[in-house]
Amino acid sequence: MPCHDQWLEEDDRRRDLKELNNRIDELSQNLCYLCGQVEYIGEFEDLTCNNDRLRKWWKDHQNSDTRRVKKEMRQIEERTPKKLANYFIKKAKEVHPVSKFHIEWFFDLAKEEVARRQREHEKRDKKETLRQQVLSRLSDEEKEILGVK
Repeated sequence: MPCHDQWLEEDDRRRDLKELNNRIDELSQNLCYLCGQVEYIGEFEDLTCNNDRLRKWWKDHQNSDTRRVKKEMRQIEERTPKKLANYFIKKAKEVHPVSKFHIEWFFDLAKEEVARRQREHEKRDKKETLRQQVLSRLSDEEKEILGVK
């Protein structure tokens, strides 16, 4: 039956495409690990001086990962940089080996996130303090008119 044959061909293509995507992911993870290790030992610039494609891929990959991890870090409740970084290191190890470069990178991102949270908290506290100061100057009648207590 022609329709049935076409469905089988499409299923085969989908399966092949899925396998290809899995292989690409695996190779990208390996390349990420290797680039991280080489950068950690300080040899990335020398070893890639004649390979602009690899340098561009690594920079784009780092930027993409940084955006993704920062976004995800904002959703995690861990309070200390160490716990936050360890959460991501453990999660990354479930997918592929984690280089020393990546361990330091996770800790740097975690420190930045905890500092951001602290600044945000201080800003909220400052606003609330100001709000309370303003409210303390208002009479009960003025508070009632404004609908605040």
